[in-house]
Amino acid sequence: MGILRTILALTVLINHSGLPFGIGTRNSVQLFYIISGFLISYILLNNKTYQDPVKFYANRCLRLYPVYYVVALLYLMACVIANPRFLDMYRTVPFDAYALLVASNLFIFGQDWVMFLGIHNGSLTFVADYHDSAIVLCRGLLVPQAWTLGVELTFYLVAPFILRDKRKIFSLLSASLLLRVIFLRNGVGWEDPWTYRFFPLELGLFLFGALSHQILLPIWEKFLQESKLKIDKIGVFFLIGLSIIYPWVPLAEMYKTLFLFIVFTLFVPLTFIFQNKSSIDRLVGELSYPLYIGHVFVIRVVDYLMDKFAFTNSFIIISMQILFSIIFAFLLDRIVARKVEKLRTRIKSASY
Repeated sequence: MGILRTILALTVLINHSGLPFGIGTRNSVQLFYIISGFLISYILLNNKTYQDPVKFYANRCLRLYPVYYVVALLYLMACVIANPRFLDMYRTVPFDAYALLVASNLFIFGQDWVMFLGIHNGSLTFVADYHDSAIVLCRGLLVPQAWTLGVELTFYLVAPFILRDKRKIFSLLSASLLLRVIFLRNGVGWEDPWTYRFFPLELGLFLFGALSHQILLPIWEKFLQESKLKIDKIGVFFLIGLSIIYPWVPLAEMYKTLFLFIVFTLFVPLTFIFQNKSSIDRLVGELSYPLYIGHVFVIRVVDYLMDKFAFTNSFIIISMQILFSIIFAFLLDRIVARKVEKLRTRIKSASY
């Protein structure tokens, strides 16, 4: 699961660098939702410490916020030095939009809501397309891809109260799928930001991940006990291979995406089993979050420097963006995430 998570983060990085690769950004983000549903279900059901939701929330916050704040602060400092236009927009938006941007940058909550709001006639208003705005508000986010964390945090907020009851899971899953069908039939569900930024629709993916943990993981574990085949390793490499060759799968995009999500939900327990056996998988997986949260900052810094020196070789620029993003992720993991992990471990062991 660790290697797979990092490959998904790399896919987002490469696509944001301007090079189409693998399953693309949207599919990668939505597969992260499935993985998150699986993992959150696992830790809630297998660690008695998290019977207390406060400890669960504290653990999740320690996982997300320290790395996020480091990247956000670095970008803010870079804007003060090299991109004052970023700060200028805060002086031109109405107060309610200003308050929303400041709060969402500080607390992450609400960054996904920014994608459904715009400025019209000097007022903050709902918009069906965040580009339909006198000032595109998401450009005021310090870590623009962190809107996905807003979706994640909303799921974390409700997870302790629904994931221990399969009836609630199936009820909310049915409601989320029905709502998605309604949005698709009305044409809205095919257009960004409704494709993967609207939590009520994405909740179904988190819940598929939770059911994959609660129903499919025991089945796979029993099968592996009775089989001499290394099915877990085969499953990992199959999903990695599918993620890479996805553009060449000979299906219409809608059916291809559906196939991807079904196969991923079925096989993701195997990646979890493999992770528990492989220290390398766990080690590589630790880079996935720092890589995801830090790569846009690195891309912008590289673009700024290349523009300043009038360097235009796109291959070298993209290569530098990818390489320096990986290095930056490694540093974030070593300097920030690993320091915080000690406190998270205390919470897990209920000694906090």
